[in-house]
This record gives sequence, C-alpha cells and structure tokens, in this order.
Amino acid sequence: MFQRGDQGLDREAVLLGQYLEQNKNTLQILTLILFSLQICKALAYLEGINCVHRDIAVRNILVASHECVKLGDFGLSRYLEDEEYYKASVTRLPIKWMAPESINFRRFTSASDVWMFGVCMWEILSFGKQPFFWLENKDVIGVIEKGDRLPKPEMCPPTLYTLMTRCWTYDTTERPKFTELVCSLSDIYQTEKDIAKEKERNNRQRPPKIIEPLQEQAPPPKPSRPKYKASAPGNLLAPLAFQVPESLCASSPTLFSPTEYQSPIDSTRSPPLLRHSIFKRRSMREEDFLKPSSREEAQKIWEKERAKMLQVLNRQQQQMVEDSKWLRHEERTLVNNLKTRCICSTIQRSAHSSVLEAHSVPS
Repeated sequence: MFQRGDQGLDREAVLLGQYLEQNKNTLQILTLILFSLQICKALAYLEGINCVHRDIAVRNILVASHECVKLGDFGLSRYLEDEEYYKASVTRLPIKWMAPESINFRRFTSASDVWMFGVCMWEILSFGKQPFFWLENKDVIGVIEKGDRLPKPEMCPPTLYTLMTRCWTYDTTERPKFTELVCSLSDIYQTEKDIAKEKERNNRQRPPKIIEPLQEQAPPPKPSRPKYKASAPGNLLAPLAFQVPESLCASSPTLFSPTEYQSPIDSTRSPPLLRHSIFKRRSMREEDFLKPSSREEAQKIWEKERAKMLQVLNRQQQQMVEDSKWLRHEERTLVNNLKTRCICSTIQRSAHSSVLEAHSVPS
C-alpha cells in the first residue's frame, strides 16, 4: 500500500501496466527511461545479494508516484493476468518473458533476469503492450532460437533499443550485468534529458510566428512566346529553327542545375549523369548500416552466427550429459546407502534375536 504521493494516484498501489495504458498520451520518453532505470537499480541490488527474481514484468511493478516505481512480486499477476502464464509441468510460467535457457531447461539465473528486464523495458516503451502478442506461447521458443527478437518500439531511442538487444543475447555469458545496465541507462537518461532541455531552450528563443491575413493577389502575367518565322511548306525542321532564350543557355547565370529544365527537343537522349542527377539522395536508416553490403558478407555473417549457435548447443548438450551422469551417480549412491542400511539392520536384528535366545536358555 502506498500513500498519496501525487495528485491522480489512489492510496492503493497502481500496477505499472495499467498506468502506462491510461497515460500513454501524456507520458514523455524521459519518464519511461526513468522508470526503466529505477527498476534496473532494484535488480542490481538483488544481483548483489545473489537473489533471482524470475518474474520481471510491468504487472509486478507498482507506481508510487508519477516519477517513482517500485519492483515487487506479490502474486498479483497470477490472479490479474492469468492468461500471460503458460502451464508447464506443475507451475505456470511467463513464457513470453522468459530467456531460452529458462524455457528449455528451467534454469533461472541473474542472466535470465537480464533477459526478462530487456522484455520489461520493451513493455514500458510500448506503453504496456504484451511481448510477442502476435504469437502463441508454444511458438515463442522457436522464434527466439531462429534469431528473431522483439521489434523497436516507435518512441524508443536507438541507443536504448541497442541496449535491449544486448539483454536478448542467446549466450548467457555475453549478456550485460545489472551494474553495467545501470550505468548505460543513466547515460541514456542524461542524454535524453539534455536533448529535451535544448529543445525547450530553442522553443523559447524562437520568435512567435506572425500570421498575415490572406490577400487576393493578381495572377502573374503569362510568359511571352517566341515568334516563329514563316517556313517553306516542305521543311520539316522549321519548328526547331528558333532562337534559344538566353536564360536557357549553358553560360547563363540563371540556369542553376539540369534538374530545373529539360529540353523539349530530345529529353530522352540527355547524358547519363544528367538523368541520374534528378534523383535525390534519401537518408539511410540505422538498420541499413547494419545490413550486409554484399552476398559474401551476408554468407560470412550467417556462418559466424551458425558457428556460435552450434557452440552454444554443444555446450548445453555437454551440460545435459554431465547432469545425467551426476543423476545416475547420485542414484547409485542412494541405492548403495539403502542396501548398506538394510544389511546393517538385518545384522542388528539377528544379533538381537541371538541375545534373546541366549537369555531364554535355562542354566
């Protein structure tokens, strides 16, 4: 329970998921990054005391005020958002938030918490949307192992989305620690804060626009047409025999670029450089820089990712073999201990019966 910290919040705690959906039209990107930073600091504390949360999502985060959230897990999600859990064996698990090693082998570590925190940041920047809402629970692990990840939210800065993708690295050893995430999120928050201040300063210094009333203006005069001389009846090139205006000559200072004028005589036979110069250069997005520039480079990237995936699978297979060996060893040890106890108890019973028979024999 929280007391009233700001106007608009009840005395009872508000779940972050509901808060994001109700205030998605007023929340600023700076506030969303601040929420992520506060949650990361709480998880860094848990990591320091070797505690694993195992269920990091907006349904388990409480809003104390408009600029303060608290991490918790009081079992509310099992009752409020029961459809977000997938029944596996006996327990119900949040499959769409879990790391691949948690889905496959039920292994929960600080690295798996880092994966879930990345999904939680995606929820916050998406204003409470459920991750992989377009997939069934049983299809999530196949999509993850194929290499697909959650897309970048619309309002998410590129640097923050890059940090999310680092949290979703398949290899657990390559995921960042929560202490590193706290530093990265602090830098991103400070950068966005400086950008917001700069925008506000520019808006204050910019003079107000003066809107002048619309006035009816006379249309501009029509351009004068060149006068053609009379030509002979059989001369087909006569329409072309006129003087070119000075403004269209190459030496004229008013002729800035070939894109402003094309000759009506032969526009299809202009030089290739002039034809291609009319196309404007489009700005490249961030993902265009990440795409391979050639087929050979794409093949190399694919082979590198495939080798890394095989290495991870081999390591997991070796771990499974070692686990099975350890289980068989423990089983044999347990059986041997039980046999030893049975033999000892049998010997004790026989010795006890011998003593009783010795006492029962009359002297």
